[in-house]
This record gives sequence, C-alpha cells and structure tokens, in this order.
Amino acid sequence: MKLNVATLLKVPGMVANEHIVKELDSFEFNGRAIDFGSPAEIDVAISYDGDCFTVTGAFKSSIVSRCSRCDVSFIEPLEFSFNEKYIRFVADEDDGLDAYEYNGDVLDLSQMINDNILLNLPISSVCSDKCLGRCPQCGQNLNTLQCTCAPISEVHGEDDLNNPFAGLMELFKDDKEV
Repeated sequence: MKLNVATLLKVPGMVANEHIVKELDSFEFNGRAIDFGSPAEIDVAISYDGDCFTVTGAFKSSIVSRCSRCDVSFIEPLEFSFNEKYIRFVADEDDGLDAYEYNGDVLDLSQMINDNILLNLPISSVCSDKCLGRCPQCGQNLNTLQCTCAPISEVHGEDDLNNPFAGLMELFKDDKEV
C-alpha cells in the first residue's frame, strides 16, 4: 500500500484523505496463520508538518479465527484505529524515534498496517458467548451434540470442583510422605 505524498511535501499543513479497499495477503506470525475473511477498508488522513508525516486512520476487516472453547473456525471482525509517524530515511542515523521511515515522495503503509494488525489481534477468540466448548472427557463439541459422559461433578465430587488444590490431594492418597 503505497501512497504518493509529493503534493503534501510541497504544502506543509495540508491534509490528504484516502479510502483504500484492498485484499490483504495471509501471513504467519509466531506459528499463527493470519487469514482475512474480507477485504480491508482503510481510511487514512495524512499530514506533513515540515519534518515528518502523521498518518491517522481506521482499519476494518475480518479474520478467520479458531474458537478457544470448541476449536471451530469462524469469521471474526477486526477493527482498530491508528496514529503513526513517518520520518525521512537518513543512512547512518539512529535517533531512537518510534516512527516508520520513508524515502522520496512515497509512503509505504504495508509494514505499519501489518504491525497494527498484530497489535490488535485478540489473544483468544470465542465463536459465541453461548459456546459450550468441548467435553473435557471425550472431546465432543457440545454445541453440536451432547455426549454421554458423566458430569465432572459426579466423577470428582462437588467439593473437588470448588477446591483449586484438589488435584494435589491425589498425591497424598497412596503415600503419606511426598
């Protein structure tokens, strides 16, 4: 996503608005595949103050997610706003600014958009607030079919469900010294 900013370089203080609709390519980050369920709509406002560009805007799309309860794929909306700076690239100069670099009269928004997508990804996703998840004993998706396993309270007892240290009690059943 490259934007020509030649006019803005000549007229500091001017603001240019762009509406971009683009199919984004899937990518992978730390073993997680990021697949998009719809084209991205990006509204951008760009201004130049004589030193750097300020790029503000909003991103709207959807991603293919996996439910953390039932492990089923679903389409999840992804929306966020951003406010980033772009400074002119100068070789051999690292002043520690938290900004993207540009060369010439073109701003490449691709890396900035990808970075903001990663920052705004949900840590875990749930297909529905009413998702029942999977049976912890047999693995059956409880949203599609009720399994015949005994409820956990019958297997472990009601007191074990309320006690976070109930699993440690198993260590003391056979051997008194641990």
